[in-house]
Amino acid sequence: MFCSNCGAFTGTNNFCENCGAKVTENIENTGVLTITRPNKFVGVAIGIEIYIDGNPYTNIKNDSQIELRLPEGKHTISYKVWCRSLKTIELNVARGNNYELIFTPDYILGGFKISKNSKL
Repeated sequence: MFCSNCGAFTGTNNFCENCGAKVTENIENTGVLTITRPNKFVGVAIGIEIYIDGNPYTNIKNDSQIELRLPEGKHTISYKVWCRSLKTIELNVARGNNYELIFTPDYILGGFKISKNSKL
């Protein structure tokens, strides 16, 4: 989540580490990003590290889905697997819109890539 007082990324904390305000979810000016990792990664048990605007957010495991509310505006979504390089996409979030980020295996370079079925 993001602090409604100063806008800093708070992860899942109840209080903002930047300004100390109690974090409340303001859903009026947000869009929803769903990140999916389908259960078709045979032999790959390691998680995908997800970063939102440069801050570590979560580690998504096989056959998982998470839903994030992001405030309006530009956000940097980065992901990394194990020792692979960090890959980044920009997402311009509009109020009330839904976005879907789906990971698929990258058989050529190893690791994961963003599926063409994603809705960004």
